[in-house]
Amino acid sequence: MPGALTLVTGLLALVFGIESTRSGGWTAPRTALAFAAAAVLLVSFARLERRAADPLVPPATWRIRSLVSASAVMAGVTGVVVGAIFLSSLYLQDIVGASPIVAGLEFLPLAGAITVAAAAASKVIAHLGARPLILGGLVLMAAGVLLLAANAGGTSYAADVLPGFLLVGAGVGPMFVAITVAAMSDVPAERSGLASGLMMTGHEIGAALGVAALTAVAGDLATSAGLVDGYARAFTATAGVLAALFLLTLLAVPAGKRPAGAVAHGH
Repeated sequence: MPGALTLVTGLLALVFGIESTRSGGWTAPRTALAFAAAAVLLVSFARLERRAADPLVPPATWRIRSLVSASAVMAGVTGVVVGAIFLSSLYLQDIVGASPIVAGLEFLPLAGAITVAAAAASKVIAHLGARPLILGGLVLMAAGVLLLAANAGGTSYAADVLPGFLLVGAGVGPMFVAITVAAMSDVPAERSGLASGLMMTGHEIGAALGVAALTAVAGDLATSAGLVDGYARAFTATAGVLAALFLLTLLAVPAGKRPAGAVAHGH
């Protein structure tokens, strides 16, 4: 219980601190207090875990390279995707002029691209391995977010938004399959449940931090001009995040070839 409380409240404080930068800036007392509280709580969680007789995550789990590296990539990719969906939902309504229902429907091609790409990846991962699929997916995602940034200010869904969505979806689909395979490749069978839970925790944490971070980078979203500028700025920064994830994957994520016929647990 102490570990769960310090972890959850520490992550909440971290998200609150990132979000506070939008209104108060990085030097505001509220921002500094939130980051300090997050640091204290998360360090307390780490110390409690080392001393607990039955920790939430046994310390040996953090030494499984495939799990830790792939979970970090999962968190980063999820943060990019969920943050992009949040910003794009505002953009479609306020700049393109779509109603909330139409804006929701305009995300269907993104979902379709993810589904098709994931299905294709599941057919070739046994031959290519997980790492090449993750690297290729990151390149496609980077191309997609840079295209969205370049088209910021455009009012045509088909010309200015849809191409970026399709590229992002084509990149995300293979990664959700490949990251799962890579993460579990070195995990002993008796720890598979814990490892899967840890990876999905990274997924959810990434979503929360991604929305907070991208909106903080975007800044003023209350006006059309601010939304256009922030949209371009956030997606340009996102490309930098994807470049860092590419480097992390290249250096730390194992090849992770899945035996033919095996089934991966996708998101």
